Amino acid sequence: MNFKDLIRSKTFWAGVASIVAGIEGIFTGVPDMGQSIMLIVGGFMAIFLRQAVEKSGVPK
Repeated sequence: MNFKDLIRSKTFWAGVASIVAGIEGIFTGVPDMGQSIMLIVGGFMAIFLRQAVEKSGVPK
């Protein structure tokens, strides 16, 4: 998967939104630190796990 295909996927943008929400939570302190970190980790997992599944060749 190249970068153009990656940024066109909904999963990528959901991951980016989760990362941004986690960073926002760290700076505002509204959710506690653990929840903010889990949002960031979940966002990265969504992005990279999607890439891994597509590279593995598993049929959709």
